Amino acid sequence: MKVAIAIITKDRPDFVERQLEYFKQMKTNHVIYYGDGSDAKNFEQMKRVINLYQNDVQIRHFHWPSLNDRQTTWELVLKIEEEYTCWMGDDDFMIPESVSQCAEFLKIHKLYIFIITMYK
Repeated sequence: MKVAIAIITKDRPDFVERQLEYFKQMKTNHVIYYGDGSDAKNFEQMKRVINLYQNDVQIRHFHWPSLNDRQTTWELVLKIEEEYTCWMGDDDFMIPESVSQCAEFLKIHKLYIFIITMYK
C-alpha cells in the first residue's frame, strides 16, 4: 500500500540527499512529500538533489520560503493524495515496509484510531 511520507525541511539539502539515497536503496514505493522553506541558495541545491533521485523515488517537492513550519505543514496536508500519511523530520528514517504494514493495519482496524482518541 502506498503511503505519503511527509517531511518539512528548511536549508538542509544534505539531510534530504541522505534521506533520498536511503529511500532509493530501500526501493520504496511510497510518495515522499517535501514542504521546503529553504532560502534561494539552499533551494537551488535542493532542486539538484531532487532531480538526482526523481527517477528512483516518487518525490513531490513544494517550495514555500515565506511560510513558517505550521503553515508549511498545513499546505502540505492539502497536497497529499494518499489515504495514509507518515510524518517525519528531515533527519529521520522510516523503514518503508514498516510504514506499509502500519497502513495495512489501520485499513483493517478502522476503529483503532477512534478508540485511541476516546481515551486521551
